[in-house]
Amino acid sequence: MTGKGNHEAITLAVLLVSAICGPADAADRIRIGYSSISGAYTPIWVAHDAGFFAKEGLQDDIILIPSGTQLAQVTVAGEIDIGSLNAARRSPRRCREPI
Repeated sequence: MTGKGNHEAITLAVLLVSAICGPADAADRIRIGYSSISGAYTPIWVAHDAGFFAKEGLQDDIILIPSGTQLAQVTVAGEIDIGSLNAARRSPRRCREPI
């Protein structure tokens, strides 16, 4: 992801969180789960380190749940507020190749 793409992803994440949570009290907490240690989750950590969540009055808890299946389950159960699953991507060159 390029620098511009990271900026767009961070902006989208902050807007999404703001829209979901609405106005926040000082004690509001948002729990964000992610399923692996990879560059795909850079926007979450950049938003955390830059203080974007705190600026919106949110205490962010970023939680590693190493199984995508478990992450989906805890998200549906409401134990975390946002579940960020890493989706596999195919490059355009590979998409044209027969499977």
